[in-house]
Amino acid sequence: MFEWSNCEIKEVSVHHLDHSEGGKLNLSDVPMTIASEDVLAYMRQYFLSGLMDRPDYYNFTFSNGDTSLNPIRLMIEPIINGNELLHDQSIRIAEHLYQCSSHPKIKSGDLYVVRFDHIYHEDEVIEAIGLFKSETKDDFLKLLDNNGRYTMHHDIGLHLKKLDKGCMIYHIGGEEEYIISTIDRSNNKQDAQYWKEDFLNLKAREDDYHHTLQYMNLAQTYVSHQMKEDFNVPRTEQIDVLRRTEDFFKNNDSFSAPQFEEEIFENQEVIRSFGKYKEAYQSDLSVQLPMECGISQMAVKKSAKDFKSVLKLDKNFHVYIHGPRH
Repeated sequence: MFEWSNCEIKEVSVHHLDHSEGGKLNLSDVPMTIASEDVLAYMRQYFLSGLMDRPDYYNFTFSNGDTSLNPIRLMIEPIINGNELLHDQSIRIAEHLYQCSSHPKIKSGDLYVVRFDHIYHEDEVIEAIGLFKSETKDDFLKLLDNNGRYTMHHDIGLHLKKLDKGCMIYHIGGEEEYIISTIDRSNNKQDAQYWKEDFLNLKAREDDYHHTLQYMNLAQTYVSHQMKEDFNVPRTEQIDVLRRTEDFFKNNDSFSAPQFEEEIFENQEVIRSFGKYKEAYQSDLSVQLPMECGISQMAVKKSAKDFKSVLKLDKNFHVYIHGPRH
C-alpha cells in the first residue's frame, strides 16, 4: 500500500517520560539535532523496520464516533497543514501520552515525534507523522584502534531492530483522510491497551485483512464454545469443523457468509445458532461484518495458530486429527 524507498525524515523532536516513583515528564526545548546523514539513515531504519509491510491498518476513532475529535488527530493536523511547528505539537503529544501512562507497569522511555515526506501511496506523494516510544536499551561493546593499541569501550543504546512502540500516521487525503499503522512489542495487556486504545484511540480499518481475522475468530469462538453448549457436540467433531473452516479460508479468494455457513455447518439449526452468535459478537465488539468480502491470506496465516488440529483429552493424552472424518 505504501512505498518508502525515497522516504525522508524532515524533523524530529524527542521527550523523556519517566514513570519511576517520583519521575516526571522531561520536555526538550528544541527539535533534535541530527549529527550526520549516516545517523539519519540509521534512525530511518530504526523507526520504519517494524512498521513496513504490515498488513493491518487502522483508522482514528473517538468515544462519541466523531473521529475529528480524536486527540492525536487534533494534534497532528496543524503540523500537516503547516499551521504549527512540529516541536510545539510534539510537546502536546508527549503530555497526552504521559497522561495516558498512569498504570504502574508502564515503562519509562523516550517519545520521538517525526515528520516524514516522499512516501508514495497509489502514485501520490504524501506526508506522514511518526510517533515512536523506545523503552528498552541494549548494552554494546565498541573496539577502538589507537595506532595499534586496542581498547574496548562499553556503551548503552538502541537496537535498530527492536522498536518497542510505534505508529505511522499517513495523510492520504480524500474521504478517509488518515491511515495508521502501529506496532507494540509489549507482552503486558495493560501496556498494550494504553498505547493503541488510550493514547492513539484506534479502530481496525474495514478491509479484507480485518474482516478475514474477525470471521475466523468468530467461527473459532463459536465452535469452541456456543456450538458445544447448544448441541453437545463431541470434541472430535469440533476439531473437524475447525479444520474445515481453516481449509475454507485457505482455499478461497473471496468470502460469502451464506456459502460459508452451508459448507461448514450444513445443519439449519446450527446455522441459525451461528447467526444469533454472530449478532451478539458484532454487538459486543462494535463491529459490522459484511456478508461478502475478499479473503486475506496474510490474515489466514495469522489466525492459523488458533486452528490447531490437536484434541486434548487430558494432560497426558492427545488425539491428532490428520485428515477429514468420514
